Amino acid sequence: TFAQQTAAPLYYDQYLGAGSHSSLNEPELHFQQFLFGVMGAVMAAWMVVLAFLAHIPFRRGEKWTWYAIDLSVALWFIGDSYVSVITGFGIHVLINLSLVVAIGLPLLMTMLIGVWINLNVAF
Repeated sequence: TFAQQTAAPLYYDQYLGAGSHSSLNEPELHFQQFLFGVMGAVMAAWMVVLAFLAHIPFRRGEKWTWYAIDLSVALWFIGDSYVSVITGFGIHVLINLSLVVAIGLPLLMTMLIGVWINLNVAF
């Protein structure tokens, strides 16, 4: 596939050395595809849930949704960053940090604005 010929070799070559992706045997490649497929499905489902939370109860000022979104982002950041560091891909934490800022800053601002203007939200 296109991903096997482009993205995966580039990723593997950068961290594990040139040609390392091509050294994976067929069962290893299938297992990798399985893991990436499951991980992608879980992330897609998480985003759908977050979108619904943000669209309906969060917009109404229901404070439990702020905590739910905040906790889910925090757990993702801690878990993903921890695994990245212990497996030798610490540079990936920089990507996580940029995403936490992109998600966390607006989330923090909605909490502060809600407290400041008293939008039926008490944190």
